[in-house]
Amino acid sequence: MKRILLSIIVFATVYSIKAQAPQLLSYQAVVRDTANNIVAGKTVGMRISILQGGAAGTAIYEETQKPLTNAAGLLSIQIGAGTVVTGVFANINWATGPYFIKTETDPKGGTSYTITGTAQLLSVPYALYAGESGPAGKNPGDMLYWNGKQWGLLPVGLAGQQLLLRPTPSGLQPSWFGASAPVFNTMIPYSITHNSVVTGINVSSAGGPLGAQSLKGGILISVKPFTAIAMEDSIWAGKSTSYYSKSYYAGSGQPPLGVGKNPITVPGLQASTTYYIVAFASNAATVSLDSTDSGYPIFGSLLSFTTSAPLVPTVTTNPVFAINKVSARGGGVINSDGGAVVTNSGIVWGTSPNPDTTLSSKTTNGSSLDSGSFRAVLTGLIANTTYYVRAYAVNKSGIAYGNQVSFKTNNATFAIGELYGGGAIFYLDSTGNHGLIASLADQSNSIAWWNGSIKTDGKSDTATAIGKGAANTTYIIAAQGTGTYAASIARNYNGGGFTDWYLPSLLELQQLFFQQSLVGGFTDTWTRFWSSSEHTLIYNQLGFADDIDFNVGELGHEDQTSAANNVRAIRSF
Repeated sequence: MKRILLSIIVFATVYSIKAQAPQLLSYQAVVRDTANNIVAGKTVGMRISILQGGAAGTAIYEETQKPLTNAAGLLSIQIGAGTVVTGVFANINWATGPYFIKTETDPKGGTSYTITGTAQLLSVPYALYAGESGPAGKNPGDMLYWNGKQWGLLPVGLAGQQLLLRPTPSGLQPSWFGASAPVFNTMIPYSITHNSVVTGINVSSAGGPLGAQSLKGGILISVKPFTAIAMEDSIWAGKSTSYYSKSYYAGSGQPPLGVGKNPITVPGLQASTTYYIVAFASNAATVSLDSTDSGYPIFGSLLSFTTSAPLVPTVTTNPVFAINKVSARGGGVINSDGGAVVTNSGIVWGTSPNPDTTLSSKTTNGSSLDSGSFRAVLTGLIANTTYYVRAYAVNKSGIAYGNQVSFKTNNATFAIGELYGGGAIFYLDSTGNHGLIASLADQSNSIAWWNGSIKTDGKSDTATAIGKGAANTTYIIAAQGTGTYAASIARNYNGGGFTDWYLPSLLELQQLFFQQSLVGGFTDTWTRFWSSSEHTLIYNQLGFADDIDFNVGELGHEDQTSAANNVRAIRSF
C-alpha cells in the first residue's frame, strides 16, 4: 500500500477575530502519495492537537475531523470546529506560546492514524490574541502577520502557491510565491469549412512566471456534447471512437502556448455536421496532463459550430495516350471529394468542346473510386478526327468537370499503351502492325533467376536483342527444368487466355522501362527486373543474368543464385 504524504500549503489563517464569535483557525493541506501523486476526492480521518512549548509539548487541545480532499488533493478544515477530544479551543492563551499544530491522518477515513506531522504556528495565531488591533480581513483565508512593528494583512493565496518570509525595510513580511492556475477560455470557432475549423485557447493569464513555464493544453472536439467524465477520459486516452483530442503543447515542436490567442486548426471534419469543442489547460499550480496523472485539468467553456455543406469534387483530366484510329486511353485524378462520398466518376468525350455526361460516349467508375487516379479506354472513335475529353466526378452536391484536353485520332491500327492481347502494347515495329505486349502487373516481386543450380552453359549469352526473349525463355526452361524461377513463372502466365508469354530479353526489357508509365502497374519503381539474357563470365564466375533498375534505367548484372528481382512477362503479336 502506498504511504500517503501530507503537504501543508497554508499553515493557518484567521477565520474570526471578534470576541463574541467562535475563534477558529483555517487549515489547508495537500495530500500526496509517495510517488508525489495527488490523492483526490477521498475522505480522510484526522486528529489535530495544539501543543504548547515545543514540538513534543503538552497537548492543551485536541479534536478529530473527517475532511474530503478536492480534485486537486486539497483539504480545508477549521481547527476549533471539529469533535473535541480534550480542552477548550477558545480558552487557549496565545500569548503563552510557542504553539505547534500536530496532525495525525488516516488516509482510509478511520482512526488508524499512520501519518504524523508537526508544524509551529508562527504569526497568524497571534492575531487571535491581538483581537481587533490589526486590519480586518475581507476574504476567507486572509492572514494577519506581525512584522516586528505592526500588524499587516496578507490576502489569501492561490492553490499551488507557497508561503515565504522575506526581509523588508519594515521587517519580515510573508508573501505568496509560485504559480497560480491559468485563466483561459475556448476560442470562438472561425474559418469554418466543410472539413476544417480554426479554434484554440485564449489565455488571459498563464499563472505567473512559473505557471508560464509549465503551461500546456489543447482542445477537445466531438460530435456530441462533452460530459465532465468524457472530457477527462479524452485527455488521458487521446483520440478515441467518440472523442478527438487535438493537443497543442509548449515545447513539443509547436509554437509555445502563451498569453493571448493560440489558434489550432482541426482538419478531417465531416460536412454539415455539428461539433462541440472545449479548451483545456494546466500548469504547475493545477495538475500535469500526462496520461499517468490521476488529477484533472481545467476546462474552458463548451462551444459548438456546424461545418458547411460539402462542395463538389475537384478533378483533373489526364492527357490522352495510346491513340490509334479507333481507340485511345485517358483518365483523371480525383483531388478532393468535396466533403462527401464520390458516387460516380469517369471521363466523357466528344467532337465538340466541353463534353458533358449527357453524352453516351463516357466511362463510369461508380462509387468504387472516392479519390486518387483512374484510367479509362475511349472506344468507338473515328480515324483522323479531333476529340475533346474531360474527367468528371459526382457527389451529393453535384458534378464537377476537370480541365479539357483534346487529341486527334490517326490511321494507325495499334498504339503504344493500347490495351490489347491480354496486356498493354509497349513496342511497335516499323510497320506499326506488330510489336510487344506486357502484362499489366508483375508476376513476382522477389524471385531468383535460377532453379537451384547452374545448368545453363552460356548459349543465351548474346541473346539480348528484341525478338530473342521467347527463345531465351525456352532454352532456360529446358536447362533448368521444372520449378519456380523467373523464366518459368513468365512462361506459365496466361493473361488474356494466352499461353505464349515469356521473360523479356535485355533490350525488350529496356523498351518496357521506357514505356512503363503507359503500361501501368509499376507501383514500386525502386526495384530491378530480370531479363532472359544470361551473362556467364563475370569476375571469372558462372551464373550472372542481365537486369534493369526501373527507377533510373540502369542496366546491370545480378547473381542468378542469390539475387531476387521482379518479373514482368511479355508476349509478341
